[in-house]
Amino acid sequence: MALLPLVLTLATCPTQDDASTWRVRDPGPSAEAWDAMEGRLYPGLGTLEGWVNSDPLDWKALEGHVVLVHHFATSKRSSTRLVPELVELYQQHRGEGLAVLGVHTRRDAADCQRWVIKHGVPYHVAVDGEGKLGRQASAKRVPTLHLVGRDGHVLVAGLRPDAGVIAAAVRSALAEPWSGVRAELQLTPRIWTDWRPPEQVRLPAGPGGWPATDATEVSGARDIRGEHLPPMGVTHWLTDPVDLHGHVGLVVLWATTDGFTIRDLPRLQAVHERFGEELVVLALSEEAPDAHARTEKRPYGNRVRDHLAKREHLTFPVALDGRRELKQALRVVALPQALLVDSQGIVRWQGAISDPAGGFDEELVERVLAVDRLGSGGTQARYDGVTYQLGQAPSGLRGLLFALPVRAPL
Repeated sequence: MALLPLVLTLATCPTQDDASTWRVRDPGPSAEAWDAMEGRLYPGLGTLEGWVNSDPLDWKALEGHVVLVHHFATSKRSSTRLVPELVELYQQHRGEGLAVLGVHTRRDAADCQRWVIKHGVPYHVAVDGEGKLGRQASAKRVPTLHLVGRDGHVLVAGLRPDAGVIAAAVRSALAEPWSGVRAELQLTPRIWTDWRPPEQVRLPAGPGGWPATDATEVSGARDIRGEHLPPMGVTHWLTDPVDLHGHVGLVVLWATTDGFTIRDLPRLQAVHERFGEELVVLALSEEAPDAHARTEKRPYGNRVRDHLAKREHLTFPVALDGRRELKQALRVVALPQALLVDSQGIVRWQGAISDPAGGFDEELVERVLAVDRLGSGGTQARYDGVTYQLGQAPSGLRGLLFALPVRAPL
């Protein structure tokens, strides 16, 4: 089914203060368990061991505090990357009664104490040595975050691992009235060492206002930014087919055997829902059809189709490149790989959508859409109190204006 013509207005984006967007989008067993947790007392902490910064705690000692529980593992970059944000949030709100509890998984637990001391993590950290708390809190994957109110009852289970969302949820919880007593928590003083670069990655504008191709490094594949997207070699469509020609598109190479790309799928769904028909999102798998025997657990005999059948919330287009044409053209040696392509088929960004150093975010997509729209009648942006038509902007401002995200027509 061909896509409808793209519209120029951007879809309404929920704010981070919208509580309906705080939960991880997961309609599976975890979501059902999180539904059951909310409004109930958080499971007891008696099975935790290896407390690093304090004596063992229970919920009685934490009464009166809003507690952000972070199930994590030092070996998982996706969970440790949140720690600087949590430290910043904790230091900002600890005087209002915010406590953060890092719960390390059984895996690599021996490294937990050294890691906490090395980086100077200033909040409570303990090890879930038996894995019991993780099972009770349905923290099957890390990171998993739960927000607990001052009375020990769960306010939000399965909080999205997004700094803005976490901060909004914490602010809301701290604003709730509380008339009880809040005990002072004892912690070993630590000097926090923030390993983040001084500034978060923001891709500067290159020639013509497109993202600069020398701002980040492409790893795991040949860098084709600024070149035409090679033929994708689609052999089978598992959803209604789409046509990238004439549209801005995000092509993501993935495989059911690669854990990193599997974890990217919820974010890919969020991008698909956020931009709608303005952005063609396509997940392209190299796995050949009918490569496996049909069984009761795998009724389709194809890993991708069987995977999608269990995840009906994933609604973006999916295709198979059974001959691996695109992967071979890119000389891919490691997944994930994603390419943001303009309506002329030129690759404007390349990398992994979940890599914080790669620069992929809403602003990047909005910028590419804004620049691309110039070929379809132009659009407007406001700079220093003046509204400019980008196609007619003064030459000294064109590159700067191209780099501005355009969230709605002015």
